[in-house]
Amino acid sequence: MEKEKIKILILNKLPGEAIPELVASGSYFDQMNGVKLSDYWNSVEFSNRDEFFIVLNAYLALIHAIHKISPSNEWRLKFDVATLFQLKSNAQAAASLDLLTKQHCYADALSVCRTMLSRLNFLILCALNPNLFDVWLKQPKDERFIDGHVRDELKNKVHRNNPYL
Repeated sequence: MEKEKIKILILNKLPGEAIPELVASGSYFDQMNGVKLSDYWNSVEFSNRDEFFIVLNAYLALIHAIHKISPSNEWRLKFDVATLFQLKSNAQAAASLDLLTKQHCYADALSVCRTMLSRLNFLILCALNPNLFDVWLKQPKDERFIDGHVRDELKNKVHRNNPYL
């Protein structure tokens, strides 16, 4: 099965060096009772769902890289902790999205997507300042961690660092 997946990913012009990691991540997610690898990447014609699993498995491969590459500084260690903290909830959300869309529960799936985007925004904020993760653990209801405030802070950082915006 994995050889067939590799062929399909190659035909979809994915970078060759990424393909083994994507397939390995798909196998991992399958073994962890996520979505079965046999359920996607079955045709050269990729659907939105197939593309979603490219992104999900790239994310899972990133998590695997965290385990392979030791942190060389405190910032990286703090970022790794923030990233790993979200792994299980993101994997569960991905499995939920798959089930909800198969049942045509698109409004519910959209809510799950919104939650995943909020987690991603928070993770980006932690990448910019990893010390915030410890603050969040101690005070998760702090106003600065409200979704809208996180988005505003990210927007401010982008505008401050990009004179063309």
